[in-house]
Amino acid sequence: MAGMDWFLAILGGYLAIGAVFAVAFVTRGAERIDANARGAGWGFRLMAVPGSAALWPWLAMKWARPRRVVTLTPRDTLAHRRVHLLAWCVIPLLVVAIVAWGWLGGVDPTGVGAVSP
Repeated sequence: MAGMDWFLAILGGYLAIGAVFAVAFVTRGAERIDANARGAGWGFRLMAVPGSAALWPWLAMKWARPRRVVTLTPRDTLAHRRVHLLAWCVIPLLVVAIVAWGWLGGVDPTGVGAVSP
């Protein structure tokens, strides 16, 4: 196997483990390490899946630690949820605008379409 094949095999295994971990973490573990995750809806949980899959070793260590005696209190969740709602509305529009700009008349980074004087 070539070097890139090994790299892709390791990356695929890492992400497969991360995907399985992410499902378990967003359903059970997020509440244990973050008080703000308690009572959060499925929108939050869907947004947390990619990050949980990518950062699964770090989150697994935090999840495995014994619970602290100190009770964590959530922050102002209404303000955070309003910002997240705004992000859910604005980010897809920005992505569509950037892709459309690239397809319909953006800068040609290769210079192939450029006309020389």
